Amino acid sequence: MTQEIYETNDDFMDEIEQKHSRLYQVLNKAQRILNESKSFHNQQRFLENMESKLVPLETFVEDILKHEKRHTLPRTWKDNNKNTQYYG
Repeated sequence: MTQEIYETNDDFMDEIEQKHSRLYQVLNKAQRILNESKSFHNQQRFLENMESKLVPLETFVEDILKHEKRHTLPRTWKDNNKNTQYYG
């Protein structure tokens, strides 16, 4: 993976804004699909399939919430994981 060099801080902030926008769009679309699934004939199978796709996202959220509840700072980098290493 090559590291891009940004001409200005504005370029960097634009890329960050684009990533946020993309994530919001994906989550909103997933929420819309979930709401529509209430009328699906095979709702049970659809939900089981969708639920299996959510496991990594649930793990990510749980790791961040646990990290926020910490009363002490991590002693070393090994006290973090890939989800909490750059959080905060």
